[in-house]
Amino acid sequence: AARWEEGGLFRDVRGSGLGGGSKLENLRAAAETVGVGSPSEVVMVGDGDNDLEAAEAFGCRFVGLDAGRMRRAAEAEFMCRDMQQVSIVVACLARGEDPPQEALMANCCTSPAAGSF
Repeated sequence: AARWEEGGLFRDVRGSGLGGGSKLENLRAAAETVGVGSPSEVVMVGDGDNDLEAAEAFGCRFVGLDAGRMRRAAEAEFMCRDMQQVSIVVACLARGEDPPQEALMANCCTSPAAGSF
């Protein structure tokens, strides 16, 4: 995943295997590192229930990547099949826009709140 300063969508990338703490601690540290004032300005991308739970505890939006191991996938605001779809959703959210339903449908990404496509 390309970082923000490299023209990517992500201002900070963390994970438990990258010397970080818990998922929630990583979210807090990432927000502090980039100077985010509110959890509502953060989008977490993850592929497991523990990622969704950390996003809920932190109070930020969550974009799921379907790796076949989320029991709570239906509760995610967005579930995407690959990183290309994740990028579309994150780019829209970064601009303060909701991803258009046509884009979700064209890219086979689902928004459980709006139904599966």
